[in-house]
Amino acid sequence: MVRKTLIKFVCGASIVIGTGCVARAVPDAASSAERMSVPKTQGVEVSLFLVGDAGQAKSGDRILTAMAAMAGENAHESTLLFLGDNLYPDGLDSLGSPNRRSGEERLRVLAAVGQKAGIRRVVIPGNHDWNDSREGGWRAVVDQQEFIDGLAMESISFLPKGGCPGPSVIDLGGVLRLVILDTEWWLYDGVKAGPENSQCVNSTQTEVLAALDTALAGSRQRRVIVAAHHPLDSGGPHAGYLGWKDHIFPLRRLARWAWLPLPGIGSLYPLVRNLGVDSQDLGSSVYQAMKDSLEGVFRRHEVVAYVAGHDHSLQVIRNEATRFSLVSGAGPSTGLTPVAWIPNAEFVRSAWGFMRLDVTRDRRIRLGVYAEDSRGIVSEVYSQWLTNP
Repeated sequence: MVRKTLIKFVCGASIVIGTGCVARAVPDAASSAERMSVPKTQGVEVSLFLVGDAGQAKSGDRILTAMAAMAGENAHESTLLFLGDNLYPDGLDSLGSPNRRSGEERLRVLAAVGQKAGIRRVVIPGNHDWNDSREGGWRAVVDQQEFIDGLAMESISFLPKGGCPGPSVIDLGGVLRLVILDTEWWLYDGVKAGPENSQCVNSTQTEVLAALDTALAGSRQRRVIVAAHHPLDSGGPHAGYLGWKDHIFPLRRLARWAWLPLPGIGSLYPLVRNLGVDSQDLGSSVYQAMKDSLEGVFRRHEVVAYVAGHDHSLQVIRNEATRFSLVSGAGPSTGLTPVAWIPNAEFVRSAWGFMRLDVTRDRRIRLGVYAEDSRGIVSEVYSQWLTNP
């Protein structure tokens, strides 16, 4: 609540003060990095489909339908991973609230993706599932978990449970270990699971990092993918890269209908985002502390990719602590966000879509990025090997 009040105050102050500021704007995202294409591989043992920020899911959504159809071609080898922000804007309202029924309906739609084909689905939480990181967040995320767990559906899991930070570990076949974290637990500054009020196996940051170290060390011959909602790297708004609309029409971040042009003055809002006053932005001290702690553990092990959502775009980025940092937050959401080419980026696109990781029996991993074009057709737009063929 404090962070949103502060941002509202600054945006309002920009009108009064009349001060222009300089902030990072998104450059033109040319398609020069869409250079790499690798053939689809044979001998796939596990396929992992990644989509985040699908919190406005509707029956028949093209992205979710295309993803489920593709996964259904090898249903028993496929897993759909929903990377948080499963229900906009504030997660699942409490029982008796006027929006509870509509929230339940949208969660049913999301949970049913791939159900008929018997595809495994794993749902992890994001900041919006924690009541948009406001008071009552712990209650909201546990309510969502209990609702999904209570559905009469097979092959679906909400992890980690109980509002706990994790890690939760799933071994897929003999070739892949999936390690899941609830990163909003790290960033949330309200009442949350801890040693004194929960039954979480790991309820302090020290315990989480030790358990993460153990999970990665115990992967044996399996490749390791770590999944969470908040990315390690991004060229999107949560990393301070905002589009021209944020500079000219900053009040639209408060109300989507507020098309009041404030050129120059409006750049105060992006500047504030860059200063890290919002814990959801990579520039904040609490986010940086989380990132540094996690990367410190990753550096001691071989992690192929850290996958996340949060920014509503598709990004493939090289990372020093893991081989790759993948952002796949382009599910049906409140809208796409701009994305910039940042150092070590190999592909970026602001388009609806998802990612696919195919792991072969000899432990190679092929990445495919799928996006919707202007005609509504979903197709692969980028691919590469994440491990040596």
